[in-house]
Amino acid sequence: MPSNALRLAWGVSGRGCILQAVIKANEEGLLSTKPALVIVSTHSEIEDVARKHNIASRFIDGGRGNAPEAFHAKFEAALEEHQIDWLGLTFDKLLAARTIHAMQGKIFNVHMSLLPLFPGFGAMGKALSSGMRVAGVTVHIVGAGMDDGPILGQAIAPILANDTETALGRRLFESAVPLALQVVRAIERGELVLDDERRPHWSAWSRLDNGGFAPPVDQDLIDFSHAFCR
Repeated sequence: MPSNALRLAWGVSGRGCILQAVIKANEEGLLSTKPALVIVSTHSEIEDVARKHNIASRFIDGGRGNAPEAFHAKFEAALEEHQIDWLGLTFDKLLAARTIHAMQGKIFNVHMSLLPLFPGFGAMGKALSSGMRVAGVTVHIVGAGMDDGPILGQAIAPILANDTETALGRRLFESAVPLALQVVRAIERGELVLDDERRPHWSAWSRLDNGGFAPPVDQDLIDFSHAFCR
């Protein structure tokens, strides 16, 4: 790996399917970034995927009975040990303020709702019971609160009659993958940066037509995502 390559880590609480898409896109040459570290709070298949691709992984038990302070200290130590530049999250835990500070705000999260609607757990269930006809996914810079912070981009998916959380989750995943890949691509190309006040600036925003979702997703990432999600 070149010395100037982006050092990307990912915090995962589930199967890590979006991270698997990042790894696969790197394999196929669509992203220059191969993740440097995976941190999991529950054991899952993503640990085997990381091992197969020679990516470091770290299990940090965040379950009941474990002191939050110890969890956050170990999480932060892992990021420091691996000299991480940016951190992506598909995570079910709030990070400590000190961790966000240590990363200089360079943390983004994938949340399965159109924030600021339905932050926190159970977002898909809340969307289904709300009577809304669409649901969505948001990628945002992590703030101090629950699923807050500047929004980088959003995508929508329809809510169909008699939908279940499983069915809706699948459509949201298909919307989330290309958006997450675009965020990683923008970071590694230096197109998405944070200023001294940790506000994001993305060159793609200056090219948006009024009323469009931010950002536009490159066609090669859309094509890859369609194949990956099949």
